[in-house]
Amino acid sequence: MSISNYVAIVTALVLASSSLCNGCTHEIRIHVDKLPNIPSHTRDVVFNCDTGGLIIAFADSESDHRFNISVDKPEGCSALWANKVAYFSAYDPHYDRGNAIIYWWAKLDGFYHSWDRVHWVKKACWGFD
Repeated sequence: MSISNYVAIVTALVLASSSLCNGCTHEIRIHVDKLPNIPSHTRDVVFNCDTGGLIIAFADSESDHRFNISVDKPEGCSALWANKVAYFSAYDPHYDRGNAIIYWWAKLDGFYHSWDRVHWVKKACWGFD
């Protein structure tokens, strides 16, 4: 086999593997809104996500938190704030597939989901612990 055939095969394999891995991970971004008039002892918002681990945000200032997950594996998160708790599916492979970044916005009335940070859909509400 000639060198040009080897080069062609290696090039084809590199291109095939890069296209297969395009989107092997997804980025989850959680934005925590500044919540108005909250007592200082209730400022911690604690997230616990399957892959993302423990994230501590502060409700008295806006903050963004990011982590990556493997494609096609569901990612669940729980959030605890004061005496409130929420559960949401940070990544659902059937619903979110094809979107490289999944956005979540934590607000006073619940959690909003978006793929473009323009159109938001409320997906979870705060409940009581």
